[in-house]
Amino acid sequence: MKITIASATRKETKEEFLSDTWLGKALNKLTRLSGHEINIVLALNRNDGLPVFYNEVLETHKDADAVIFCHDDLAISDLFFFEKLELALQEFDIVGLVGSRTPKNEAHVRWFSRDDSPSGQIGTSLRQTNEAVLSTTVQTFGPTPYRSAEMDGVFICVKPAKIGAHRFDEQFLYHHYDVDFTLMADKLGRLVGTWPIYTIHVSNQGDGYNSRSFRESAEAFTHKWENLKITENSTEKETA
Repeated sequence: MKITIASATRKETKEEFLSDTWLGKALNKLTRLSGHEINIVLALNRNDGLPVFYNEVLETHKDADAVIFCHDDLAISDLFFFEKLELALQEFDIVGLVGSRTPKNEAHVRWFSRDDSPSGQIGTSLRQTNEAVLSTTVQTFGPTPYRSAEMDGVFICVKPAKIGAHRFDEQFLYHHYDVDFTLMADKLGRLVGTWPIYTIHVSNQGDGYNSRSFRESAEAFTHKWENLKITENSTEKETA
């Protein structure tokens, strides 16, 4: 199975990424224990938004069996990661860890605050040092595997052969790119779903949903989806 993992990081070199980030350290361990190879593509200290980088990766890795977009503060700790990924891609075209069903109101800006049966699970760190996670809890949002429509961007795995020309919307630099990409994929008939892969998210959310950048992105997302008309096999939009 030919796998590419793409991640944006504030590190300056690939060596720093592999030694100093939770994702890098986890990938080192996974490849060492399993014998599988992973092609790692990094955006090193870029500031032009995740979708620009992600779309570049989709264009240049169309022959991969799986392209995974992953935050560098996610530790993939599942020793059966490769086996689970292969099973997941037999079921779905796009796979995530946590998400929700097709919403009644597509313009809603947060996948997890709906009453539309959220799905999936993810580990979160309660206590850690620079070298190891010392204490974790598993957040369970709902059943998984599960057909979904929206995914959190901490982990999104794409089967390039199945998504055609579908790409990330580059107006959403760091927020809503994930919800928009997976929601649009679902609307275009792609199979989107969650899968139980054991991971630990070691994250400092900062201002998060209260930040100015999130509010501005939410406004743009709402405007897009309130005025969107989707035609079969097309990602074109018409705005009033």
